[in-house]
Amino acid sequence: PRFGKVYGLKSVPGRTDILIHAANHERQLLGCIALGRAVGIVLGINGVMSSRDAVAGFMADIAREGAKDVAAMEAVRVATENAGASWEDAEGQISAYIDKMRDTASIADDKMKPALANLIAVTGDYNKSMGLASLAADIARGRNIDLASATNLVGKVAMGNVGALKKFGITLEEGATATEALAALQQKFAGQ
Repeated sequence: PRFGKVYGLKSVPGRTDILIHAANHERQLLGCIALGRAVGIVLGINGVMSSRDAVAGFMADIAREGAKDVAAMEAVRVATENAGASWEDAEGQISAYIDKMRDTASIADDKMKPALANLIAVTGDYNKSMGLASLAADIARGRNIDLASATNLVGKVAMGNVGALKKFGITLEEGATATEALAALQQKFAGQ
């Protein structure tokens, strides 16, 4: 191709054929995206410098992030199978849940996958864990804490550590069950 390797952007409303490629000035773009390491004057007009290096670096970053994403989903698979469920049976439902949380709750996959893997490992139930991950997301938003911290709290409560709720202003009667504690969390933070 004219600009070396090009990478396409998909699903951009009202646009097609948007490419990311090496380019130094606007005459080489026509609606595409050029990356550069610096700005400067190219052929008498403003432009970007070291574009090929910037595109190569960008693609290396994307490859690293892709590898992390694969590893995170592998952790979910392992936790699911260790819980005694078939990954073949669970994968579609889990993937749909992760997509839903990304699209409707703005929880990035790289945050949701580890949270879900953690909860599946704690509860041994991927269906229950999806509900608990949603609760953790509500708590994270409501308390302005990261999802990992909220997930750790929910995991502790799910395992019966109801004393962990005191720092959130939730007190329960002596001998309260994990189910009652989770219901109290749900009542306080649902829909945050």
